[in-house]
Amino acid sequence: MHGVGDYGEQLLEEIAALNGLSCGISSTYDRVVRTRAAYLQALRALRDYDEQHGGDLMDTQYCYLQVAGPTTRAAQMLTLHKNTLLYRLNRIRQILGINLASGEDLFQPQMSFRIMLYLGLFRPRLVMAREQLRG
Repeated sequence: MHGVGDYGEQLLEEIAALNGLSCGISSTYDRVVRTRAAYLQALRALRDYDEQHGGDLMDTQYCYLQVAGPTTRAAQMLTLHKNTLLYRLNRIRQILGINLASGEDLFQPQMSFRIMLYLGLFRPRLVMAREQLRG
């Protein structure tokens, strides 16, 4: 397997720019055992995006999923104004292309967070006890 090359990279950048997206690409690999390393590389790119743009989209989405949707409760837990939370949720919706009101659409990010937590790839800024989630 080979890299995307200059043309492929330029095309990917143009598509991302046209759609208002950022993307992270890992190095190529040809063995399934390298998947974790490639995933970590792409995850670092996402976290770099958050840092460069002063955002906290991963923690915002994680908290929103943990409280099962009430935006007022999520905003309180994140110590954000509700409008800031709504702006971030809209960015998440745009980036992921999902409907945040659809349980089916929310299943994949919820499962992804569970896997990342289990593998130690994600550490939320807020550690929430079950009692806190009941509000």
